[in-house]
Amino acid sequence: MNESIKNLLSLNNKALQFAHDIDGFDFEKPYFITESADRFTVNTVKKAVAEAMNPAKCKIVLFVVPGVHCYKSGLYYAILSRGKFDGTRREGAKYWNYRTTTGEFNIDHCYGVGDFEELRKKQAESIFIIAQDKCYIKEPETKIFNVSRRYTLDDARKSTDGRGNDYIKSLVLTATDGSGARFTYEPYNTFYGNEKRSADIADHIDKSGYLLRPHRFALMERAETLRRTRKQAEADNADYTSEIAELQKSIDATRILLSNAVLNCQDATAARGVANKMNYFSYALSYFETFKEKINNKRYASIERINSDIEDIKDKLNHCAE
Repeated sequence: MNESIKNLLSLNNKALQFAHDIDGFDFEKPYFITESADRFTVNTVKKAVAEAMNPAKCKIVLFVVPGVHCYKSGLYYAILSRGKFDGTRREGAKYWNYRTTTGEFNIDHCYGVGDFEELRKKQAESIFIIAQDKCYIKEPETKIFNVSRRYTLDDARKSTDGRGNDYIKSLVLTATDGSGARFTYEPYNTFYGNEKRSADIADHIDKSGYLLRPHRFALMERAETLRRTRKQAEADNADYTSEIAELQKSIDATRILLSNAVLNCQDATAARGVANKMNYFSYALSYFETFKEKINNKRYASIERINSDIEDIKDKLNHCAE
């Protein structure tokens, strides 16, 4: 076995598996690997690869080993793409949490360009460069988080709401479908702010590995849909003929009342009072026309909404009579 491979696997025996899962390397096909203790740049990495193959036709990744006195530990992963290093979480790999642990060593990512550059320039002890012709690369399929899938619980993080109450902030889950896909699930973020924040794992994932809150939420949505459908049907089937006739009668009476008020105006103060009542009358007429249109076209969602609009029209007409 190549000495570089031995050294890399001695640090983390899942390193090659990681490169396969993340970037599609096929280690049953020809590939290049080398170890270097020198300070690395884009050019030095390309130069090292060029000893065995054409860098322009390869996919190139790195495992970076932090120095003994560095606050980082284990291995850090990066890819050489379009003439620069990307050592941070990549858009195309959102499904992966970029971390695998074996003993005290792990494979991790940097949280920003500056973080990676600090590692590259000042804190790296050595690197492992892996390259393979792009014709052998098989890009991994995107792993999609499915709330109906079964999972095993790897880890859970608790937090507090500032009032002394604990709740589950996130669950680290692994799919049991054989894909090995790992996800970070934040149950609290899937609900509104008044949702109970439970700190009990059993409230989030059952013994069979199914997530509970999404299913509860689905049941809540189903119940709400049934409630809306029932209320809509009640409103559609309600007969408000008599109420419309009563409102029309009140409008006609108000029209006569306001006409007499206009004829009896003796000064500006009285005219302003009539003008104010006319504004209410204008709103009442507008609301009444909308009300009849919604009734005729069955556009009301509930009887409660119908009754509320009737009371609103009556209130405007009452202001006209004051």
